[in-house]
Amino acid sequence: MSGAFRADDPDTSRAAAAGVNTAVLEQTVLDLLGRVGPSTTHELADMSEIQLVSISPRIAPLRRKGLVEASGEKRAGSTVWRLT
Repeated sequence: MSGAFRADDPDTSRAAAAGVNTAVLEQTVLDLLGRVGPSTTHELADMSEIQLVSISPRIAPLRRKGLVEASGEKRAGSTVWRLT
């Protein structure tokens, strides 16, 4: 065990153990995509001034919930995400 989580715990468990509110981060991603349109995770991190390592893991849960999808576009080799 490493700190308050196991090495094989999902990112959400790690974030919770670190005191990160994943619901707030997910809402931040949704709000930004709604305001500025399709964006990469790098762009979202820059706009929000939240570290990329906190923004990137929010995409998979939002995809599973059917709230975001890949636009089919790439910028600087990164997937561009959009609201569904």
